[in-house]
Amino acid sequence: MPVGMASTGSSCCLVSIDVTAIVVTEMEKADLTNTTLTIQEVANRLGLSALELSELRLTAEDLPIERQGFKLFYHLHSVKAFERGETEKVIERVLTADRPLVLLRQMASAAGFTKLKIAGKQVEPVSVQPQPNINQARANVDTSVAHAAEVRAEVTAGQSQACAPRLHKPLDRSYPWYVVHTKPRQEFVALENLERQGYCCYLPQFKLKKPKARKLIVIEEPMFPRYLFIGADALYEKKGTSFIRSTKGVHELVRFGTKPAQIRFELLQGIFDREQAQHSSPSEPFQMGDCVRVLDGPLAGFETIYQAQTGEERSMILLKLLNRPVQVQVATAQLRKFA
Repeated sequence: MPVGMASTGSSCCLVSIDVTAIVVTEMEKADLTNTTLTIQEVANRLGLSALELSELRLTAEDLPIERQGFKLFYHLHSVKAFERGETEKVIERVLTADRPLVLLRQMASAAGFTKLKIAGKQVEPVSVQPQPNINQARANVDTSVAHAAEVRAEVTAGQSQACAPRLHKPLDRSYPWYVVHTKPRQEFVALENLERQGYCCYLPQFKLKKPKARKLIVIEEPMFPRYLFIGADALYEKKGTSFIRSTKGVHELVRFGTKPAQIRFELLQGIFDREQAQHSSPSEPFQMGDCVRVLDGPLAGFETIYQAQTGEERSMILLKLLNRPVQVQVATAQLRKFA
């Protein structure tokens, strides 16, 4: 072990310094900082496709991508820091479980860490399930399908006409409609669980074209985020509002003072009519002037201005090259909007 001499005034003292360890540690840090990974290498490391990694980069601020000329790359230390952060999130979630160590042992078992001991108990390997009898499985499926069809027929026969799919049946104006406030991004969860209890609900939605996996898909999103409407039919009057508040996905029933907030039926019918008309012509994913980022291809990483849709799956964007604006056509699925 190297030894250094430190002097204070007229007195001297010997200070033991592990210079070798310090040098090695600093070399490891420098090596980690200088090591770079390509986009495909990081995607493989995280178990993602290159496109999924590009989408992740738009939402994950702790996974920065670097640029050197036209070359895009990641620093290894940034990737490791991101992996550590994601792992800590999972561990924090595990700790909120009723039996966190049991859950942790199951995770270790699925990962094959059979040499570990958790709470003094050896992690057991995952047991291999015997292959089911194919003929018996088919018979069970046929029976389940037949039973499900019978149940569905019984449920449909007992449902109110107003609770039929909103795209085929008009809303019922014979009773009032109230407003339900849902939890963030749980509009569909609240809708499904309320309808399972027999409540008559209406969640206005609009169709939107959205880039995904190198192509445009049409999705449905809530017209009013975190809000849906519930009809005060006979079931509502019988059950009251306590069941609504305790429904998964529901935050509360909107009230004015102590009374539930009622929406005028004419306004609700106008929303319904507008929804039906919009479903025949889904909204485009971008509007002229939107700030967009190119996710992949030769222009990956460039931030530019959206100009127009030039075809079913292609768009015109405005790039600044050599100090002059240039219009370029790219696949619409390669673009993502950013603020």
